[in-house]
Amino acid sequence: MTSASIDHLHQQIKNRLPPVLEEIAEIAGVEVALNLALQGGGRRLRVPREATGSRLASWVGSDAATRIVQHMSYMYFEIPQAKSACALWMRHEGKSIEDIAYSLKSTRRSVQNWLNGA
Repeated sequence: MTSASIDHLHQQIKNRLPPVLEEIAEIAGVEVALNLALQGGGRRLRVPREATGSRLASWVGSDAATRIVQHMSYMYFEIPQAKSACALWMRHEGKSIEDIAYSLKSTRRSVQNWLNGA
């Protein structure tokens, strides 16, 4: 996949992200925001003062967690699941509709609708 097509994919995904994940995508990258949604979606998170050893670092890695902490320290929010954006990324990664549905605890029809932009 070319750099231009990856940029286009990242923009499509960013357009589907809830605001807090969109902000994280700007700070640490689209893949970090998606990983946070997949690892912690539906949970509450207080961004720690220090990334080292934090739950955030275990979910997204220490470098990404450090960037998030620098911009969002002490913020407290519920992590959105962002299933539509995650489905789009997982499909790009070569996952089948069935595997995406299973991973996101959703139906095939929901995944198909997300991938078709519904």
